[in-house]
Amino acid sequence: MAKKILIVEDEKSLSEAIAISLKANGLAVVTAVNGVEALEMAEKEAPNLILLDIILPKMDGWEFLRELRKKGKWGEEIPVIVLTNLKADNDEELKNVVELKPRYFLIKTDSSLESIIEKIKEESEWKN
Repeated sequence: MAKKILIVEDEKSLSEAIAISLKANGLAVVTAVNGVEALEMAEKEAPNLILLDIILPKMDGWEFLRELRKKGKWGEEIPVIVLTNLKADNDEELKNVVELKPRYFLIKTDSSLESIIEKIKEESEWKN
């Protein structure tokens, strides 16, 4: 069975490009466009990894991750890669990174599609 990634991204073209690339690498993909939908999808689909934008409608990525981390052992341990246009250069962002423990914090403008896919592959649970 293919490992599953949840892409939480409200920018449709970026979400689709990442999904196509992940599927080409043999991964199953589910998507969400806001934090509320992402929480529902995470509980329903139990993905192996989450790719998470921070600036989202309805519930932002940090609040989503805060709620996810309350969902028992699975929610605490699921690997999350943050992919955002925000920079972790202020106290609030740094506090969230330390508290919520994403595996990576990637800046969209500094990250190619290939580098995002490579970060996902770097996760030991994703290696064959």
